[in-house]
Amino acid sequence: MNNKFNLKTKSYASIDNVFKKNEEAVNSTPILSGSVSVFRTKLKAIHDYGVPKASETVSITEYKADLLELVTLNASVESNAIILYADDHNLPVLKGKMPLRDSDLAKGTAEERLRLCQSIHGEASALGDLLLPYGCSSSLMEEMGSKLVELRTALSATRTAIEDRVGLNKGFDQCFKDMDRFLKNRLDKAVNTRAKDFPDFVKAYHDAKVLPKAGGRSSGEEEAATGAIEARELAPVVEQLQNALQSLQLAENGAAVEG
Repeated sequence: MNNKFNLKTKSYASIDNVFKKNEEAVNSTPILSGSVSVFRTKLKAIHDYGVPKASETVSITEYKADLLELVTLNASVESNAIILYADDHNLPVLKGKMPLRDSDLAKGTAEERLRLCQSIHGEASALGDLLLPYGCSSSLMEEMGSKLVELRTALSATRTAIEDRVGLNKGFDQCFKDMDRFLKNRLDKAVNTRAKDFPDFVKAYHDAKVLPKAGGRSSGEEEAATGAIEARELAPVVEQLQNALQSLQLAENGAAVEG
């Protein structure tokens, strides 16, 4: 959940807290009490929404990386054996199908590397026992075949996990959009019908809607804090004015008595 969603969730919780503290106002009309119930249902949906974090796909990513390393190592053995075999039997076309350097096996995306390793293994499997004298054993080729299948499955699982997470995040975002739409088009209006009978409640509701700033204060709280600072700074000036007015009043009273 990103920072915007965190701030919105805090705002929704503040709104719900206002409702809990003002049950008389909430229950004063069916339209408001019903709207509050809908609000709480939507809020619960947001809280219950399970969005997997990127870290939850780390284990499968590490597994994929280990598999890719093993497959790359086996492909290196197979490709070097094929190159040696092709040199000995004057097969330049076959040799040209192999990577020029072992480092080429580590280039590209995981899918691209998988395709290259599959191509190499296909050629090695076709030659079979002919590669035995060149250091490519049947057990290595057998392992390579099974590991290629595992790697294909792992890559597919990683893509699926990422797609699922993206899809869930989109759904999570939609929950917030639905809530904001409901507040604007329904709940705000239901609350505002109580402005005459419960003005403090209506004010508290709208104050709670103000998103807190990243530092933790809402803009309303920031204004209040600024106002408090200004009040402290003005206090000595106000006191001097009050004293001056009091002295002036005493002087006027004295003049009236003398007159």
